[in-house]
Amino acid sequence: MDLTRPAPQYLTGYSEALRRGWSPDNTRDATGAEELQAIASDPTGFLEGLTDPDARVHRSRFRALPPRPPIAREQGLPHVDSTTDLDNNPSQLLILANGGLLQGRFRKTAHFDNAEALLYRIFL
Repeated sequence: MDLTRPAPQYLTGYSEALRRGWSPDNTRDATGAEELQAIASDPTGFLEGLTDPDARVHRSRFRALPPRPPIAREQGLPHVDSTTDLDNNPSQLLILANGGLLQGRFRKTAHFDNAEALLYRIFL
């Protein structure tokens, strides 16, 4: 097995695999279509998002967390809260990119070993 760095010459084969139903994320059905759309709209940005953590967060942030969660807003909620582990920098960047404000630290329940975590709030 050879590991290769993402490059333009591989996008055709990658796109074909996506169209045949392969997905880089087996937890969500829409991932293949989203990847194809990202490739079509900006192939260079798509490739940068695979290798540059900051670009990856920027490219995926609105898929993972809408900037103003519509269901919460429709219900009239003033804000949504989001939590993350202290060492989960990608989640923290995602929350901050979507307007999250750090509210503080807290201890999780015993089920989660009383680990310390961060609480963020996104005002709607």
